[in-house]
Amino acid sequence: MNELEDRLGIDKTTKEGWYNVTKEIVHQHGGGTMLVAHFGNSVYKAVMAVYPEHPWLPWKFVKAPRGFWHKPENQRWFLEWLYSQLGFSSMEDWYKVRLSTIMEYGGGGLMLIHKRSISNALQTAFPEHPWLPWKFAGTSTTFWYDRSNRRHFFEWLRKELNIQDMADWYKVTLEVRIALD
Repeated sequence: MNELEDRLGIDKTTKEGWYNVTKEIVHQHGGGTMLVAHFGNSVYKAVMAVYPEHPWLPWKFVKAPRGFWHKPENQRWFLEWLYSQLGFSSMEDWYKVRLSTIMEYGGGGLMLIHKRSISNALQTAFPEHPWLPWKFAGTSTTFWYDRSNRRHFFEWLRKELNIQDMADWYKVTLEVRIALD
């Protein structure tokens, strides 16, 4: 692996170049037998074993390890890391995140598991947080088909607008609705 690292010009201090190495590249450089025999043909497993002192981030590899995204703790790990990378200061910051941003940072597999729903991914990873799905940029249309979701939204809105009785709903203006967005 050290020889391959030299051949590929991977920076020995950051090891970042390993994230772009595929099993095909290892095979082309004569390491196929080693990769298959000792690491199940997985570049991720190989670099983890050879360089255990490095703080590897599995989602940065060309392909995350098999089954990685199916584990809730890995989903949370990625999202906590992304929270830090994006400079968030509050869980509320998640409401403005776009799918393209999550994909850009290596969360494609996570979004695949959650059918491209940021809301579902966050609710799975952080079930203790009281998420408000309608505040996300891309709430699915099927979300609103569920009567309990509509009720939850109006209960939340009632509290936000300090509505005391049904007549107060007539005072809700377009400006107030826009301000809530």
